[in-house]
Amino acid sequence: MSNKIRVSQSGSGAPTSVTPDFIGEFYLNETNGDVYKAFGTSSGNWYKIPVLDASGNLSATNLSGTNTGDQTNVNGSSGSCTGNAATATKLAATKNINGVAFDGSADITIATGAIPVTSIAVSTTAAVNNAYVITGGTTIVTLPAVCAVGDKVIVTNQGNLVPTSAKIVPATGDTIGRVTYGYNDVDSTGYIALQKYSTIELVCVVANTTWLMLSGSGGYSVKYNSTATSEYSDITRGIGYNVVKPLTLAVDTTLDGSNTSSSGITVIKANKGTLLVLTLSGSDSYAGQIVKVIGVGAGGWKIAQGATSCQIFFGSKATTSGTGGYLQSTEAHNCIELYCNECDGMSSQWTVISSVGNITIV
Repeated sequence: MSNKIRVSQSGSGAPTSVTPDFIGEFYLNETNGDVYKAFGTSSGNWYKIPVLDASGNLSATNLSGTNTGDQTNVNGSSGSCTGNAATATKLAATKNINGVAFDGSADITIATGAIPVTSIAVSTTAAVNNAYVITGGTTIVTLPAVCAVGDKVIVTNQGNLVPTSAKIVPATGDTIGRVTYGYNDVDSTGYIALQKYSTIELVCVVANTTWLMLSGSGGYSVKYNSTATSEYSDITRGIGYNVVKPLTLAVDTTLDGSNTSSSGITVIKANKGTLLVLTLSGSDSYAGQIVKVIGVGAGGWKIAQGATSCQIFFGSKATTSGTGGYLQSTEAHNCIELYCNECDGMSSQWTVISSVGNITIV
C-alpha cells in the first residue's frame, strides 16, 4: 500500500490517535509545515520528522545515530557528544605526560634525563647534576655546597697525565665519605686525584653535607686531609669502587693471609730492580680474592706456585700443576690480574682475568 498523507487544515502539534491502518504513514501540518510519522495509534506515537528549511539547513532536536559531515552549533550545546570539537582550545581534563601537566593550551618541555657535560681546564665549582671533563690545566673541581639527597656530579680526567692536576674536593665543611683504605672521609683540605682517562660519579647522601662515590672506572689517589699520606685506589669495573692500598715489594714474598687485602683485591707493585718472585702459598684466606701485579722496576716479576696442587689457568693454557709451574714477565710495566677460584690451604686454582705485555707460561 502506498504511503498516506493526512493533511491538517488548522492547529499545530502532533495529530490525535488514528486507526491501525495508518501506522507507518505520515501527517503534514499545513499551518507550520511540521511532518510527523505514526508508529502507533495514540497521539503519543507520532514523531516529528526533521525537515530542511528554505536555506537547506536541517534543524531538529534529540537526533540519534551517527552524524557525518560538517556540523555547526551556533548557540552552544546542552547535550553530551563524542568526537572532536572543531574550535576546542584545551583538554577538558589536564593529563600528565612524563610527569609534566598538559591541557593542550600550550607547548610543554619533557626532560630527557641527560646530564649536561662541560669541558673545563681551570678550577671550577660544580653544579649539581652536571658532568665535567677535565681537558688540561691544573684543575680542581669543588663539589657544590648546596645539594639535595640524590644529586650527582660526574668528573672525568681526559687531558691530565698527572693525577694531582685533576682533583675533586668537597666544599668547606663538607666531606666525601669512606674513600680511603681505612674508610676515612675526605674533607675540604684533602682531595681525590684522578688518573688520566678515569671517571668518578659522586652522589649526595646527606643534604648540603656529605657525598659518596657511586661508580666509575680507572684509578685515583686520595688524601683525606692535608696531613694524610696519599693512597692509591682502584675503581673496579662495573660494580662501583673498591679501595685498595698497594703493597710495594722489593723482596721476594710469599702471598698468604698476612698480606691479604680486606677489600678483596690485593695490588702489588713489583719494584725490586731484579726479578721479583711472588709465591702463591695456597692459603685458604685467598679464596675469592683478586691479586694484581704491576711491574714498576725493570727486573720484572714471577708468580711461582708454592703449593703441591697449585695451578694457574690462562685462557686455554695452564701452568704446570705444583711447585714447578709459574707465570713470568721480564719487561718493565707488564701487569697481570688473577682471581682465586678455589683454595683449601693445601691447593689452589687461579684464573688470569687480564694481562698486559709478554707473559711466559710454564
